[in-house]
Amino acid sequence: MQIHHYHPDTLAYVGTSMADPDPLETGRWLIPACATEQAPPTPGAGQFVAWNGAAWTVLDIPQPPPVETPPAAP
Repeated sequence: MQIHHYHPDTLAYVGTSMADPDPLETGRWLIPACATEQAPPTPGAGQFVAWNGAAWTVLDIPQPPPVETPPAAP
């Protein structure tokens, strides 16, 4: 079974891997912290995917504030 991981602080999607089977209970899978069975959507250009605790959300990548250039010396 595939599981989808997210960063513990930013909640941003970080990758997909295979879950390990539960050695104590046949038919169950071990899902670690910061992972879910729900597949993330594909983000568009300038976007990323983050886990909100119940589902994936697509968010815009924050843009840095514009850098002001000092006025030219006379």
